[in-house]
Amino acid sequence: MKFTEIHYPTLLSTNDEALSRISLGVASEGDFICTDFQEKGRGQAGNSWLSEPSRNLLGSLILKPVHVPPSSQFVLTQVISLAIAESIKSLVNDQEVHIKWPNDILLNRKKVAGILFQNSIKGSLIDYSVVGIGVNINQKAIGSLLPQACSVIDVLGEEISISNFRDRLFLSIEKYYSMTFSATGFLDLEKAYLKCLYQLGTPAGYEIDNENVIATIVGIDLYGRLLVQSADGGVKAFAFKEIAYKW
Repeated sequence: MKFTEIHYPTLLSTNDEALSRISLGVASEGDFICTDFQEKGRGQAGNSWLSEPSRNLLGSLILKPVHVPPSSQFVLTQVISLAIAESIKSLVNDQEVHIKWPNDILLNRKKVAGILFQNSIKGSLIDYSVVGIGVNINQKAIGSLLPQACSVIDVLGEEISISNFRDRLFLSIEKYYSMTFSATGFLDLEKAYLKCLYQLGTPAGYEIDNENVIATIVGIDLYGRLLVQSADGGVKAFAFKEIAYKW
């Protein structure tokens, strides 16, 4: 894949800009729309994404994964989540880096990155996928705003080059995306995702149907739903927002 950076000093939303370019017919796979400041950055389910200007990686990657069946679109989440986690791991040595289902990245159990997917499906194909990526790199004030969030600088103690991190990320995305072109690659991506999955196999607290319970994550299904085993041994699949982690 050829990555092309398209930079704006300020945008309302990199995802909105990417979608606009697609609608105008000027988008190509590998385009990375990025900005120094996002006025209306958002995460999953409409959550806002707080970021100081020029301190973090904020961008949206355009993919054209026509080879991925819509029913298997969660594999794209695995690709980007693994790529971000790997890029962060390459910087922080032996610190804990996990993927919190479905697509948050945790550094020492605090959120350091998030992903927002907007897929366009035509018939039996994923025509385009716009992947919003936000990684907290050099922002120091996150903890006071969001106690459960952190930045790479919190661990390293010094600023790093955002452009260098972006280049690391592109290499990792290329590696994992190439795996989506084979059935074996799909299986390898799932194994890698599970290996990095936060709280896999560990009894922990969750909120299900407005009730706090102790349960254990045991995997994900073909549609990317979280498989959770209850105390009585039964396993149930949960879609996004049907289960909440209790920090």
